[in-house]
Amino acid sequence: MHKHHSALGLAKAPLGSTAKYFEKDFFDLTKEKPIRAWLKRLKKTQVIVAGCETDVCVLQSCLGLLDLGLQVFAVEELLFSSARNVDAALARLKSEGVVILSYKTLYFELIEAVGEGPHAEKMVATFGEFPDDLPENALS
Repeated sequence: MHKHHSALGLAKAPLGSTAKYFEKDFFDLTKEKPIRAWLKRLKKTQVIVAGCETDVCVLQSCLGLLDLGLQVFAVEELLFSSARNVDAALARLKSEGVVILSYKTLYFELIEAVGEGPHAEKMVATFGEFPDDLPENALS
């Protein structure tokens, strides 16, 4: 959702046919009217966040999402920053009510079932297999 993704050398990742791409001018994505309108149309109560600049864009966007009344989950391995230390930003996110969770925790909460049962197979078909090359900790 970063306006200058091409200037930063970032490519749009394939997110499926239901994905919507936005460009933004504000650090807080909820300050963008098209993004707020899209979020409202989704009629969801929870949002999963991953992104760059944990202590700027991610922080301000999570706070904005909370202000919209959403429950916010930030995936620790998918948060990145140019700053060496984002401990203060993570502490603030947690104190404001953002749930920081691992990719593994999120994945298995979404899958909900174990084994080869029909529910697990359906969810794996939706979300894909758990990646075997996921780094243990991307925040450090």
